[in-house]
Amino acid sequence: MDALLQGKEECDVMTGNADNLLRTQMGKLPTPPAQLGGLRSVIFVRLFPAGGETYRFQFEHGAVEYQVFLNAARKINAFGVGLVE
Repeated sequence: MDALLQGKEECDVMTGNADNLLRTQMGKLPTPPAQLGGLRSVIFVRLFPAGGETYRFQFEHGAVEYQVFLNAARKINAFGVGLVE
């Protein structure tokens, strides 16, 4: 996750589709996570019926929620990213 917060993709843990989706969604955030200050906590928020999970990353100056969905090979194949207000 450190690589994602620094704007680097970890291609070995995600499918090509997820890599493209993540890059697109991160580019639409009004404030990149790297500009929200130091990471204070990571909290599990919820589990989706289809198997996805949501985590909230609380920073000094805001929070970001990541929704992560894994495929059968345990690689990330879908992402959702959004600032928490």
